[in-house]
Amino acid sequence: MKFDSIKCAIVVAALEGAVSAAPSPKGRFSVKTFKGPKLGLVSRVTGSGPSAASTNFMNMTFGDQTFPMEIDTGSSALWLFNTGTPSNEQGGHPLYNPNASSTFQLQDGYSFDIEYADGTGMTGPVGTEDVTMAGITIQGQYIGIPNDVRTNSNPIQGGCLGMAPNPFTMTPTSQNTWHQNAEPLLDQPVWTVDFYSTQDGSMDFGYIDDSKYQGDIAYAPCDFSNGAWSFNITGWNVPNDSVQTGSGSVQSIADTGTPSSSLPQGVLDYYYGKVDGSSRDSSDDTAYVVPCDADLPDLILTIEGGTVTIPGSQMNAGTVDGGCRGAFYITTGGGNLGSAMFNSNFVVYSQTNAQIGFALKA
Repeated sequence: MKFDSIKCAIVVAALEGAVSAAPSPKGRFSVKTFKGPKLGLVSRVTGSGPSAASTNFMNMTFGDQTFPMEIDTGSSALWLFNTGTPSNEQGGHPLYNPNASSTFQLQDGYSFDIEYADGTGMTGPVGTEDVTMAGITIQGQYIGIPNDVRTNSNPIQGGCLGMAPNPFTMTPTSQNTWHQNAEPLLDQPVWTVDFYSTQDGSMDFGYIDDSKYQGDIAYAPCDFSNGAWSFNITGWNVPNDSVQTGSGSVQSIADTGTPSSSLPQGVLDYYYGKVDGSSRDSSDDTAYVVPCDADLPDLILTIEGGTVTIPGSQMNAGTVDGGCRGAFYITTGGGNLGSAMFNSNFVVYSQTNAQIGFALKA
């Protein structure tokens, strides 16, 4: 490949401060997102999941090549299936060709290695490229060019846009993610997610569109020490019931890259205990089965700045043997507010302010 030969022929200049932004007409943008084909849910935490859902994509341009990128707030890596990916690992994905880009530069001595909790992952060299999305071009953005891929990903996917708060981990030195480089250029240091279960959605950068949500946005401070958008859930209840608490707060994340939803058993035993005829799934003891005609209550989660409501209409994940699968499954420790939350809530992220916000969609 082109960048293998360049590796021996070019001495890469000092990398610090190499990233810059191309001039943009304004600091606020909206981008259409779209759904991919449904795949089985795989939890980033447990490697399993109770149902199927589709992930969300947006188009990004690398040099002059455009690809559908999975939007992943649970990881920080920006990588692309590419012409250096072995043919038996390409899986029908659209392929980025660094040979065809005049703005790609291999970064000599740099590499990345990702392994997710479900055993999938990838490794390979790292380069810089001009990356455009939402009207902003980041020049010299670090991207991963995997030459070994171990993942069962959506066939329309060109790569992954990691939007976790930690830097893109690589050797020898971690580098900023795309959104970390872009956030200082925005009118406001925020970006928002407005996803839906069966239709296209949007992400807005640099502003909050008041027409997309109802009521007030409930904000929670984030703890970035584990490299995730982590916030604390301090209580839970259904409407007209008192708030329940456990022995401590539940550290949770809002991860667009893991559509499955999970919470500790104590929370879910309480919730499904309010549903007549519900039971644990005999084929998967992390999941619950509810009657398909059950009128499921809302799940209300208390955070520091208010509450996050997941409507009962989002708490049914589809039919299984013996009934319908509950949308949340049991996890030990923390939790993830996946598709059940994103399909019903407008979500605000701000790394600068170290907070995340939630409001029901308008």
